[in-house]
Amino acid sequence: MSQVQNLPSVVSPVATGGGGVFFEQHVGAAFLSFLLVRGMPPCLPSSQLAEVHFLTRLKGWHTDDLLLVAVKADDQKLRLAAQVKRKITVSRKDEDFKGTIAGAWQDFHRKAPFNPATDAFAIITLRGSESLLNHFVALLDCARFCQGADDFEKRLAAPGFLNKTARKYYGEICAVIEEQMGQPAAAGEVLTFLKHLYLLNFDLNSSTAQTEAWIKTLLAHTASGGDRVGASNATWNELLALVGTAEPQAASFAYADLPESARQRHAAVPSQEFQALATLQQHARPIQRGTTAKIAGTLHLEREALFSEIWGALQSNRVVVVTGAAGSGKSAVAAEVFGKMKLEMPAFAFRAEEFSRPHLDETLHAAQVQLTAQQVSALLALQPRKIFWVESVERLLEKTERAALADLLQLIRDDQSCILLLTCRDYSVDLIRSSFLEHAGLADQVVIVPSFTDAEFEQVLERFPQLKPLSLTPGVRQLLQNPYILDKAARLDWKIEAPLPENERSFRGKVWREIIREDQHPKDSMPRRRGRTFIDVALLRARALSPYADCSKLDRPALDRLRESGLIEFSERSDDLVAPSHDILEDWSLLVWLDEEFAKKKSAPEEFLLEIGTHPALRRAFRKWLEEILECGSQDGDRFVVEVLASKTLPGQARDDTLVAVLLSGNAAGFLQRAEPQLLADDCSLLRRVVHFMMLPEIWTGSLDGEMKATIIPSIREQ
Repeated sequence: MSQVQNLPSVVSPVATGGGGVFFEQHVGAAFLSFLLVRGMPPCLPSSQLAEVHFLTRLKGWHTDDLLLVAVKADDQKLRLAAQVKRKITVSRKDEDFKGTIAGAWQDFHRKAPFNPATDAFAIITLRGSESLLNHFVALLDCARFCQGADDFEKRLAAPGFLNKTARKYYGEICAVIEEQMGQPAAAGEVLTFLKHLYLLNFDLNSSTAQTEAWIKTLLAHTASGGDRVGASNATWNELLALVGTAEPQAASFAYADLPESARQRHAAVPSQEFQALATLQQHARPIQRGTTAKIAGTLHLEREALFSEIWGALQSNRVVVVTGAAGSGKSAVAAEVFGKMKLEMPAFAFRAEEFSRPHLDETLHAAQVQLTAQQVSALLALQPRKIFWVESVERLLEKTERAALADLLQLIRDDQSCILLLTCRDYSVDLIRSSFLEHAGLADQVVIVPSFTDAEFEQVLERFPQLKPLSLTPGVRQLLQNPYILDKAARLDWKIEAPLPENERSFRGKVWREIIREDQHPKDSMPRRRGRTFIDVALLRARALSPYADCSKLDRPALDRLRESGLIEFSERSDDLVAPSHDILEDWSLLVWLDEEFAKKKSAPEEFLLEIGTHPALRRAFRKWLEEILECGSQDGDRFVVEVLASKTLPGQARDDTLVAVLLSGNAAGFLQRAEPQLLADDCSLLRRVVHFMMLPEIWTGSLDGEMKATIIPSIREQ
């Protein structure tokens, strides 16, 4: 341990007294603990802590409470200069804040000893206020996301992107810098300064002391001998005492300067654990790749307002639910937000089905990560924030085992530095919130991803003019404002002389023929084989209630062709485990299957419905299919519904699904009027069931038209 004698110009924080002294002492012990086990310091990515320096003003720093030096695998050194403040207020009138910003600006502006290519600044606080943690961090994040000064100014001025408090904080920082310089600083230089500034929030020496608990977990994990917990506590207390004596002396520590007793108790974090952590972050790649934000692979629409809404929600809420209809682009925009945030913090992504396990540790092990959740938390104990993204969480509702997700939610609840981003379909958002988030005691904000606006849609039509005639059909225009469906439309062949689809059913038929089956390539009966195989994949997945279905018995050449077309995806664990590449494709294939089955079994409706069974995906597809059949005015559909509702032997859920589909169809009023005898039979038993369903919010706010509400509902009430 090196020491500096005779330091009259350096005021020790110990001399000031108060709670701040003990907080600073615990902060110092936390970093010495990470130095002992060669842990990963905050704000210095992909590195291991190599040196800790206290009171560095005599080393030329104005940001002088702490200096951390980390080393990357290529021996490059990174430094973090930190000011420790138990409490700080973002105001030019607050002396602590003013001195902290002024000192960091001086270090930054003169570029010595600070190196902007490798170094950063941090303000370390004890459980910062909500305003500090939300709005000050939001300002710093905004700076890091911006491409340049013009972009930053635009975002500062954009309504709703940054809270007015965050914009006020920017003004306070500029005021401190202007006072320091004697003139306003260039906007670009202030932006670069903010990109290098971080806020760290540790609950050390507090009633919660979660950070200390994780550090002790890490110490125990690296300890030798039988009593690892005892070794952890002994080392922590030893390092606390060491900081108390070393800090006033402006001491500097490398690993060799730490007490020999502590070095004998603990080994370094094994390199394979850092690799496991990297593997866990890489686990996000296939999930990100599974989303697309480009129309026909070429046109990317900047949904800036939507991105800003999600980003803003994440600044003020630790849990954000991004929801929308299938194909609305919710996963694509979530992936874009996640992609930007992972540049600034540890980021982990999972598919929802991965949490259908008894414990979170099993989810990690299944992802080929040989770490426990507790070890992950310990390794990341000093990181200011971590983000978790769970994609298509509604699929977990199909599972009976969900304990691993409960474990993750508890981790999020207990760790204030964790952020959770969920995506789910719109029909399940309320159930997700009540079943998972409310049960875990987590507050959330919901962001709804809409279809393309008219302005966004017109941008696409300008790029793909062949779609303009199609867009003039009202029943198709609304369909095309769904980003995923619009992407498929832009890939189709639209011959001038060919008739245009008039509704979703006829449009889906064209997609099925040209994209799924590829009728234009008839060699080896491949269109039929592709179509049959794709339906089988969707059916197997729907019935297996799993992310991937075992397709080892299916047509392998057809599977390979579907994979080449990007229509299916294979599990990383096996090429026999397959799933459709998008929910809409899965839904459409099930609708095609229902058409085929109905054609074969329309004279035996009970047999048809029993084939559908109780699987959630098949029941949803059936309701959608029946809506379409009734809206097309099919007499077969009318006869089918009458027979089903009159049946005494069918399972109740089959009749209920049929009735819901009737009520949601655009032709519901006409059908109910035609079915009056059935409604009034058996002491109005069917009518009573209709009344029950009419009271459901999903029915009342669904696709019932005004005529039906005006004529059917009053007549029902009279009965």
